[in-house]
Amino acid sequence: MRPAVPSVAGPSPFRATHALYGVLFLSGFAGLGYQSVWVRMLAQSLGHEYSAALGVVAAFFCGLGIGAFALDRRISLSPRPDRWFAALEAVIALWALTCQAIKLLAITIITVVFQS
Repeated sequence: MRPAVPSVAGPSPFRATHALYGVLFLSGFAGLGYQSVWVRMLAQSLGHEYSAALGVVAAFFCGLGIGAFALDRRISLSPRPDRWFAALEAVIALWALTCQAIKLLAITIITVVFQS
């Protein structure tokens, strides 16, 4: 007879990996949505969508480069890089909300100034 194998509590590594893939997919999808919104907003102010798309892609790659330069060593040496990822995603979400608040404030100020 074979000895009984003790059960291990907690999620299986297989499920955790699939959950991580799901989170990464949703993060990328949200990033694509942000890029689409920024292209449309810049196209309104620049007058052409081609220039706006170039500007957004350039800003995206500059952000990737600066972030990699600034945080690579810290994240590589960290025992929990997933926490870094979660924290950076939270910062991006807060920045998106802040941008919306700033935009609404700017619209209000411009409306008040030009109506008087």
